[in-house]
Amino acid sequence: MDSLPSKVVEHVVFFNVKEGTSAEKINAWISALQGLNSLDQVLQLTTGPALRFSSGTFKYNHAVHSRYKDKQSLAEYSDHPHHVHVVKDHGLPIVDDVFGLDWEADLGGFVMPSYGAIRIAVFKPKEGFAEQQRAELVEILSVYKDMFSSVMQVSFGENFSLARAKGFTFGFLLLFPGVKELEELNTNEEHVKIQNEKVLPLMENFMVIEYIVSPNSANQ
Repeated sequence: MDSLPSKVVEHVVFFNVKEGTSAEKINAWISALQGLNSLDQVLQLTTGPALRFSSGTFKYNHAVHSRYKDKQSLAEYSDHPHHVHVVKDHGLPIVDDVFGLDWEADLGGFVMPSYGAIRIAVFKPKEGFAEQQRAELVEILSVYKDMFSSVMQVSFGENFSLARAKGFTFGFLLLFPGVKELEELNTNEEHVKIQNEKVLPLMENFMVIEYIVSPNSANQ
């Protein structure tokens, strides 16, 4: 595995693959996305079909999560001919909706393994969301790794790219060794209480997507 810098730019994209798309086309698209790991700008990139997706409004069934050392590297990745080729030739023909969110995070020097499970949550605060409420939200979400032993890594930040964010503001990513640990969190009473009593009441909308990271879908 490659160690990462402490501070990174997180880039998450949710996709809704059109109903009836063949497995062959989906697999070719996922393989092409995984190939973007070879780009110099990319620190890490994982992708996969959703193990679970939750939202009151939207529907997505695949996700990509990637990391960059800074905003400039993300911009260069977005404009890179290889990335543009994957989007135009593999993604656009089979995808009918896309959501994207970007934020800066300090990972505290942790290293993301080449396998495991990822839970990505994005939030759209209610109108009138104040700075004090933002500080409270940051405090609540930042303690997840200390509170829940199943969580290997926490990343939280405020979106800086508006184009595909659909009004969502905050991104929150949790990394687990595997599905077992992910499920342990999802059924943990304290986690459920935090989400239902402290986080979701502040939000107009939310989305949560979970997927598996195989050994072949991330940098080694």
